Amino acid sequence: MHNQKIRQAAALALDRQLLLDFVDSDHVHLTDQPVPSSIGGYDAEYIYPTFSEGTSAQLLKEAEYENGISLDIAFASDLQSFASVIQRTMKKEKILGNTHLLND
Repeated sequence: MHNQKIRQAAALALDRQLLLDFVDSDHVHLTDQPVPSSIGGYDAEYIYPTFSEGTSAQLLKEAEYENGISLDIAFASDLQSFASVIQRTMKKEKILGNTHLLND
């Protein structure tokens, strides 16, 4: 994915709060960083982009992929329901997530 707008669209297509609600919001929380402060590359000034419905679709349009894109996403077989949530969220943003379940 050489086009920055496509990478941004893919990242923004995930409704992180919806995923958090799906797993167990009592025991996990959203982070505002892609890496923890204990790992190199941490940037305290980085602002993690938040999901906004329609943003990914607009970025794809700007990247001249108005009809959307298709991405392959692999999951452990015991995460099939989680994969379905991600797939539905991304589809709304014109990203077809082709999920592949990996055998244990």
